[in-house]
This record gives sequence, structure tokens and C-alpha cells, in this order.
Amino acid sequence: MATVLRPKPSVDEARRLREFWDEHYEQLLHEYPDKYVAVQDGEVVSVNDDLALLVYDLRDRGLDASRDIDIQFVSERMARLLL
Repeated sequence: MATVLRPKPSVDEARRLREFWDEHYEQLLHEYPDKYVAVQDGEVVSVNDDLALLVYDLRDRGLDASRDIDIQFVSERMARLLL
């Protein structure tokens, strides 16, 4: 999955993120197929077809994509790979 480079999350944070994506991937796939989805604290904060535009949107809203935001490319192809 495409992810913006950032410092490694703690083990607990990584587990929380994995649980979030495992639990919500199908719903997000239905809502945002073939899009980059940015999540902060379990909430979708931005969505875009273009990763650079998504990062610019986050920056314009005062959010730091390299720190507190998890970004994944949500696609049917990736869903099949996860299974």
C-alpha cells in the first residue's frame, strides 16, 4: 500500500492503524475506490486521486502528512492482496 514516509509509529500505534484499516477497508473501498485516503485518529480527513494533491490539501489545512496522518491507496486490487 502506498504510504507517505514518516517516522515509524510505536508498536501500539501501528497495531491501532492496522486494526482501523482491517476493520474499515471494505467500507472505505466502497466510498473511495481507487483513491488515496488520509486518516487521523480514526477519521477520514482527506481523499484524492492524486497523492501530491492530497498532501497539499492536508498542508493547506494545517495537517502534517509526515507525522499524524496515515495515508493508504484504497483499491479492489489491494483488497484482494490483503485477503
